[in-house]
Amino acid sequence: MSVRIEADIFVGDYFEANSIPVVSERVKNVLLTEVSEYVEFFPIQVFHHGKEMRKDSFFIMYIKEKTDCFDWEKSVYRTQTINNGKKSMRAIRKLVLLEDIIKDKQIVRVAEVGFNIIAVREDLCQKVLNSGAKGIEFKELNQTRW
Repeated sequence: MSVRIEADIFVGDYFEANSIPVVSERVKNVLLTEVSEYVEFFPIQVFHHGKEMRKDSFFIMYIKEKTDCFDWEKSVYRTQTINNGKKSMRAIRKLVLLEDIIKDKQIVRVAEVGFNIIAVREDLCQKVLNSGAKGIEFKELNQTRW
């Protein structure tokens, strides 16, 4: 599997390819040490402007389990009705997660939304940043819109 990046972007230790998280070996190693039971990694070739980045140094990150933790009462969001009559999440202006459900987890993938939202606990954020990872920006949930 490969990803081709033709834009003038910095390929750091984390980026997304069509909303799929891609991490460097450095980030993968931190996550395997801290949360190996929750994540899987699949090697991927990354080409930037036609040149292959270091071989075997990038991985698709897959969080194995989705967690039902979206706070429907405190979050601010919009839905849309899709062709089968079901409602689907369209946008989130303020994301609030159910603290009692996520308090013991260092990393979660939010189940109730139709797109990839990954929440990382602050202690794990610090470990990733302390590893020397570049190009990763962690934001407070209430400072991000989807």
